[in-house]
Amino acid sequence: MSRRTAVLVTDGADPTTTKAVAARRYGTRVVSPEEFAVLVQYVQPARPAEPAPRTPSPRAAHAVTPTRPRSKPSPEEAETRVDPAAVRAWAREHGLAVGVRGRIPAHVLAAYRAHHR
Repeated sequence: MSRRTAVLVTDGADPTTTKAVAARRYGTRVVSPEEFAVLVQYVQPARPAEPAPRTPSPRAAHAVTPTRPRSKPSPEEAETRVDPAAVRAWAREHGLAVGVRGRIPAHVLAAYRAHHR
């Protein structure tokens, strides 16, 4: 039993076992074998794991990886700095998908600028 244990399957005959006490302490769900059998019927397969990143060969360790140069904003875009919070709020109001953090997608920023010209 640990904090990461999702469920404890037990017949409940002895609620003073070490595992039962730990389950209560961690707030872990305790179910009977019959209830567990029902729950297992609803388990769905997980998404396939992404392949592990390849480790470079010793020769590749000395290779220089070219980086893509950052594109410079057009003079019009450079002059028109926008508040990211305002862009996100506008995007949500207009049904565009945008996250609460990170970079704002280019198409969202372009739509915002076009709308506010």
